[in-house]
Amino acid sequence: MKVIIFAFALVLYSTLVTAQSGWRYIGPEEHSVTHMSILGDLIFTSVSIPRPEGGYNARRIYRSTDAGDSWSLLDTNLIHPSTVVTILEGEPTRLWGATASKIYFSNDLGVSWDSTDQQDPSIGGLIQKKNVPGLVFGFRSINHRFERLYRSTDFGRTWQWPYPFPYSSDGSIIALAVSETSRDVYVNVDTDIGGAYFFHSADDGETWQFVAESPLNIGSLSVDPDLTNQILATQGNQLLLSEDRGSSWTIIYTDNDNRGFRSLTRNLKNANELFRFNSNTGAISHSQSRGFTWTVDSSSLDLPYKSYWNSRDANRWLQHDASRNRLYFETRKGIYIRDNLSTNLTATEIPPAPLIQVYPQPARESMTVNIEMPAASSTTLRLYNTLGTMVREQRVSAPGSFQWDLRDSNNRELPSGIYLLTMFAGQERLTRLILIQR
Repeated sequence: MKVIIFAFALVLYSTLVTAQSGWRYIGPEEHSVTHMSILGDLIFTSVSIPRPEGGYNARRIYRSTDAGDSWSLLDTNLIHPSTVVTILEGEPTRLWGATASKIYFSNDLGVSWDSTDQQDPSIGGLIQKKNVPGLVFGFRSINHRFERLYRSTDFGRTWQWPYPFPYSSDGSIIALAVSETSRDVYVNVDTDIGGAYFFHSADDGETWQFVAESPLNIGSLSVDPDLTNQILATQGNQLLLSEDRGSSWTIIYTDNDNRGFRSLTRNLKNANELFRFNSNTGAISHSQSRGFTWTVDSSSLDLPYKSYWNSRDANRWLQHDASRNRLYFETRKGIYIRDNLSTNLTATEIPPAPLIQVYPQPARESMTVNIEMPAASSTTLRLYNTLGTMVREQRVSAPGSFQWDLRDSNNRELPSGIYLLTMFAGQERLTRLILIQR
């Protein structure tokens, strides 16, 4: 009787969410979706089922061939806790599955699977370059501190390592973005022990060019489908834009929450439109201005979003189907979708936040500091070196901009390196990473 009441309550909850917010629950069952891959009508998910003795294990793989209207449970040996299933476009459509120890393949939509003899690398995430048949990039955790990027030209059966980066391609955070309209591929490697480095490939990742040192802690990258020299990068609560293939970066938006840009999804048929999920507040936000302004869907707060996150999976929670203009959101209770989001979004404007923009980056002779504030304010800027010593202080009026030479308080040239620029304005305090390269 309790089970029946509980099931009825879940159905009622899903119905209320749908009626109030426009979000619709599609399943496959009332447990946490640990991975989701979508291609048109085809959806694959791995679902984490509670063990009777406690804990969780990703033990069920579901498939839908009608965009979530119905589901089938697959009889498969891909039942490890770290199971992922990724749909690869091609002729035929392929499936790539991975556990902690093996990589699996299916050419019949998951009915049968075969495994590769290659036990290493153990790839945990996959990005396909859809305009090049067979080309995929994979990520592997080396240890608790570093991960490594691999390249495959046969849909992930065999992998290329090492990569010809000028610096080591092992990093604490590796962010990659591929263009579907050109041969461009971009990679940011944050080494955690020696700075962060940005690379560009103009030949689908066969060869690489070191571009510049880059801001630390970049979590994800996205290439503009129309302007392939323009790249968006997420950095905590900030969204950064590069218009010169990663040579310099400008902060174009700052969220009030420190995980505001954990996930970033593009509409590949409309370059102006982006979506993001805040894994701290549970809010889904929408931009129709290439990321410069955002609105938040307050009704998304009613959805049973995940209470945990990590750098790789967070970017897959939210996926957009451009053919239907539909947003898919994986949660602890299954998948929710919303149709016609760009025209049917219940949104409230995100309040503007103070913003510091510094360019060029890296700076060589001087830099321009631009400060945007909701209201006029007296502002203090302090520049610190990596030892925490303040080397320069400047009082300015904000909003406004000014030229700042690369000298300390004693009018001595500052050496090349990483600095922190901190703005103090009333209760507000913002810090911006500065790179000086003589």
